[in-house]
Amino acid sequence: PVIRLFGRQHTLHFFIYLDKYPNMQTIAGSYLGVSTGLLQLLKRDTPDNAQLNGLVAHELARDIQKEGFITAWKNEDVQTLKRYELFYDAVATATMNHLRMPSQRYALILELMIGYTKRHTTDRTRHPDLEKRQSVIRAVGIPRLAITQLTISQLY
Repeated sequence: PVIRLFGRQHTLHFFIYLDKYPNMQTIAGSYLGVSTGLLQLLKRDTPDNAQLNGLVAHELARDIQKEGFITAWKNEDVQTLKRYELFYDAVATATMNHLRMPSQRYALILELMIGYTKRHTTDRTRHPDLEKRQSVIRAVGIPRLAITQLTISQLY
């Protein structure tokens, strides 16, 4: 349902790659790569695949603010990168609300992914802290703000 909502049902392709690190990433705008580590975490997903749908919405949200993210990545601007990740979380949560899927399930898969990061790597730049991301999910999930009302500065 997320892919249809974003109008990407004919342009998006998935592939699976071998990596223990749980991750989903957008490649060349038309491909979503899913690591085998993420598949291990998702094997406990609910029948509506809410966790997977939340992650897909997060990745598709990258198209909304793609250029700014790329610039921040090139400049190694970690603070701005974290703000974009929070924005993508807000878009994913608003998407789940629109589809009447529980955003708490999206928060859960983030918790599992970030927990893995904390246990298995010293790279803390890959994800903003869990509490900040979950507060964004709660903030968007409760008042049901229209996504156009959200700005990065409001989220961080």
